Amino acid sequence: MTQLYILDDRLLFGSDYGRALVRGCAPRNDDDGLLHILRTGPFVPPVYIGGPGDNLLVSDSFRAILESSALAPFTFRETVYDKTVDVPWHTWDLNADEPESYPASYEPDGYIFDLPHDDAIEASMERIWEVVLDRPPCNVISGDHIADVTAELKTGYGYPQLFYGSQYAPRFPLPIVGPEGMDWFVRHAGEWIGFRKLKLEYKKEVVYPSGPSR
Repeated sequence: MTQLYILDDRLLFGSDYGRALVRGCAPRNDDDGLLHILRTGPFVPPVYIGGPGDNLLVSDSFRAILESSALAPFTFRETVYDKTVDVPWHTWDLNADEPESYPASYEPDGYIFDLPHDDAIEASMERIWEVVLDRPPCNVISGDHIADVTAELKTGYGYPQLFYGSQYAPRFPLPIVGPEGMDWFVRHAGEWIGFRKLKLEYKKEVVYPSGPSR
């Protein structure tokens, strides 16, 4: 693999407020093993990052587009809506420096937790799917600067164009694409995604920090 990139979602308004609107919250439930979604509606971005670590999430309509791609192997796991609130941020100027309105608490997650659940909003929203990807040997290490990120890879391993690397001691998932994967996401979801170039280091064996896999 000549180059790899971290697949990221769009950062609206250059702040955590935009991140909260795009991502919401998606903790994994210990009982059923599924991501339980708490987020704004009615709009669901076609692709975004969420969950414990950086799980790749897609809307129902984008799932069909991804399924028709040549980026396999992957499967899909259902998610569960736990809380949906009415914040129509998709109607705001998404290129503005600040959001059109702030939560009452002025905390980014207040977009979700300051408002009551809305059954009608939930009923109008697309289903959300967790994309389950292969996890080949890939340890992602962050440097002192946000752009200084290294991927330790196994020499001679055939890496796919879309997979999960592992980051930090719990081995949280991190979606990674090769050049063909990057080109595909730019063509099909360019408005909603971004990329960070990885420095590549090849090793005979990839050794992860101690901690459980997620």
